[in-house]
Amino acid sequence: MHEATISVNAVCNLRCRVCAIWRNRDSTTIDPDLYRRLPSSLKKVTLTGGEPLLDAQLESRIRVIHETCPSASIVLITNGSLPAPTEESIRKVRPLGMRIGVRVSIDGPREIHDRLRGREGAYDLAVDTLRRVQAAGIHDLGISYTVQPENIGTAHQVAALARELGVEFICNVVQNSDLYYGTHDNRISPEEVAGDLERIRDFQLRSPRWKEWFRAYFTQGLAQYHQTGRTPFACLAGHSFFYLHHDGGVYPCNILDECLGNIRDETVQAILSKPENRDRIASFRRCRLCWTSCNASDVMRHHPVRLAAWVAVHKARSLIAPR
Repeated sequence: MHEATISVNAVCNLRCRVCAIWRNRDSTTIDPDLYRRLPSSLKKVTLTGGEPLLDAQLESRIRVIHETCPSASIVLITNGSLPAPTEESIRKVRPLGMRIGVRVSIDGPREIHDRLRGREGAYDLAVDTLRRVQAAGIHDLGISYTVQPENIGTAHQVAALARELGVEFICNVVQNSDLYYGTHDNRISPEEVAGDLERIRDFQLRSPRWKEWFRAYFTQGLAQYHQTGRTPFACLAGHSFFYLHHDGGVYPCNILDECLGNIRDETVQAILSKPENRDRIASFRRCRLCWTSCNASDVMRHHPVRLAAWVAVHKARSLIAPR
């Protein structure tokens, strides 16, 4: 098992248009010590919420994950509305020695972002969070941008902000998940997203950062998925990555609402190894419900030659193409 996405809580302090987590009144969380039942083989653990910085036990959770999965990098996803607490938490856990990254959500220029997040000043807080985390010595730092109907045409502005700040730029398209977002009615047409995704892909290919070139492949996959409903590769949910719900439920991913067991009762490895779950996990390879950064990154890792060939061709084209 290579990657895990862990929702530490279901509490949020913003009112985002495309997410209903903030409507949730479920304060259920699990004891950090239960994270000792995670697979020690994990290489990447993404911590999300809700808003994880509202979890009083966040630092304890990070500590236990690092002790249990010593080779794992830990990536914290935040809405950026709590600059000082974010900086404080980062400074407390950095001495533990793990690789840690932070992704701050920004969904457009100031006015649009504030409207989409339901709070005036949310944009300035998010930028402040990025700068504070940079000052705390974190280099694995990025902006996470979600294409949605109300911010079409603004991706290049947020990508330019990322470049100005010297951080990475990660793009997704609005998604539905009763399990995670509590949504089922987010809609966006292929025609709406096509232009934005093309511009983002080209922007990433022109970047001096080699990681951005591979993100361009992911962006191309997003465009393909929204045009055709097909993903570039078979899904590996439950095989090389899984989702841990804030109540301890173990799921193949944060989209498929199929609980395989609960970490309160047994280890993740024991849950995934059950004969009845092995058959279900095998069936997930046919799933085409999403192409998102939290799932696709691990899938892409299994196809290095194909990715490298695509990057070589399209990076070369970007160098000679008119801007």
